[in-house]
Amino acid sequence: MGTRELERGHGRLRNWADWALAYSARTGYPQASAFARLYRPEAGDVWDGIEPDEARTVADESDAEQVERFVRRLPLANRRVVMSFYIGRESPVVAARRFGHSRERFYILLDEAAAWCGEVT
Repeated sequence: MGTRELERGHGRLRNWADWALAYSARTGYPQASAFARLYRPEAGDVWDGIEPDEARTVADESDAEQVERFVRRLPLANRRVVMSFYIGRESPVVAARRFGHSRERFYILLDEAAAWCGEVT
């Protein structure tokens, strides 16, 4: 896993998360994305602190849609970690415990997904 792919992948995942959350900030409903179907937040979890008029900047909407397709194909463990970290904005320690992973394993799974995402064109 190269540093360049890892950095590119995390950047693409941040862009994807902004894209996925942008619609929910305006309407209260999530964008049609993997997290909308798979991530089931606790009451008040995901949208706390997001004001309806808060603008989220999406650098590349087309890339966000491509990353969406990539996230859907991730192995379940990686997908849960990615959605928790980027969409749920949950503490990695809390999320790791909830998924039955150590904090270190959580970050390994996150970096694996980011590296794979950085390699996908």
